[in-house]
Order: sequence, then structure tokens, then C-alpha cells
Amino acid sequence: MCADTTWEPADPKPLNQRAVLGLVGSVMLGVAGFFALDLIRTVSGLGFLSGFGVVLVIELVAIVGVVLSTFHLHDD
Repeated sequence: MCADTTWEPADPKPLNQRAVLGLVGSVMLGVAGFFALDLIRTVSGLGFLSGFGVVLVIELVAIVGVVLSTFHLHDD
């Protein structure tokens, strides 16, 4: 007796396009935040620590967007 060895992978669930756009946007925001410190300090006249605090908030918003988008990639 021979077992059935024909195995086919299941079709992947479609991705939630809003979550993908949110993920891409959050990653772009995070990358832009890395380079924004000098621009923020120049435009607003803030000191280093104040400008760094603004960049920190930008990075926190970006990571929250990445986490939420990742959780919603395969919503039904």
C-alpha cells in the first residue's frame, strides 16, 4: 500500500492593500526621520536635544505604523 504523495501548497491569502501601503509609508517615514535632524534644527532653530526629541517622536510613530500594518496584512 502506497501513501498519496501528491502535495500541493495552499494558495496564500491575499494581502490587505491598505496594510501594505501603511507599511511602506511607515518605513519611508522612519527612513526620512533618520535624516531629518539637521533639517529640523535648521528650519525651526531648535537645539540638538529638542530636535532629537522631535525625531524620536517621528520614529515612534513610524514603528507603531509598521507594527499595526504588519498585524493587518492578512485581514479577512
